[in-house]
Amino acid sequence: MSIIQTIRERGAVIVIAIIALSLIGFILMDSRSGTGKLFGGGNTTTIGIVNGDKIEMSEFDDKVKEMEQQYQNSGSPAPTDQIRQSTWDQMVAEKIVTGQFNDLGITFTPKEMSSIMFSDDAPQQLKQAFTNKETGQYDIAQAQQWWAQTRKSKNEEQRKAINSQVIEPMRLNNLYTKYTSMIAASIYIPTWLSKTLEAQKSNFANISYVAIPYSLISDSTVKVTDDDIESYVSKNKLKFKQDGGLIISYVSFSASANSKDSDAIKRSLEELKPQFKSDSNASAFLARNSSA
Repeated sequence: MSIIQTIRERGAVIVIAIIALSLIGFILMDSRSGTGKLFGGGNTTTIGIVNGDKIEMSEFDDKVKEMEQQYQNSGSPAPTDQIRQSTWDQMVAEKIVTGQFNDLGITFTPKEMSSIMFSDDAPQQLKQAFTNKETGQYDIAQAQQWWAQTRKSKNEEQRKAINSQVIEPMRLNNLYTKYTSMIAASIYIPTWLSKTLEAQKSNFANISYVAIPYSLISDSTVKVTDDDIESYVSKNKLKFKQDGGLIISYVSFSASANSKDSDAIKRSLEELKPQFKSDSNASAFLARNSSA
């Protein structure tokens, strides 16, 4: 009993120590990761990181609301999960290509923005908002006046909506255009090759040929010698290569009965006929005289 009691006491101490160490490790891990609430401030607002650039929950929610508003304005609402997925894919794509733009030094300047906004290449939203009712054309002067007033406005919500729905799409589209143009321009074709290709497009060739079918040539007019055959075989050895095989010789015997066999069988049946008539037990007679 003393031994069992000692094991119980020491075992209890070991179990308590393990539990204490586990709790301490859990607390330290929780505080280090910053996701716990034991020491406060554990909640994170980052929902994704693309190439080291964080995507915050507030930014994502704002984009989702803007996307929902656009669908509502278009008169074709979409399911919420579809809008959220589309918004997420768009944000991830923008983060990825933005890194490429920065690495290549591709930028979008305010001067470029003005030249686009106040030209025939202006975004469709501006053209629809500032279309001259009399001419049906984009009123650039009215758009310039609106933009000057907007820049002075202190309505933060309005400025934010204009930036996300007009300015930002225009900026991304311009950067995409520069990026694709740069890739297209990187495909180099030498001048001599370009001229050759152009010349080939305008050149035409006339070809005349005569065909004589083998069937028109008589076999008697062609003589093939042994030297011709040996020369052809030596040049095309692989065509005549054969794998090793076996030669089998065998003898077959017919198992069909001949006339002698038929006569012998008939005689034996004739000899059994009287015995069969006199035997009262037909089954026993057949059992005795049947062949194996």
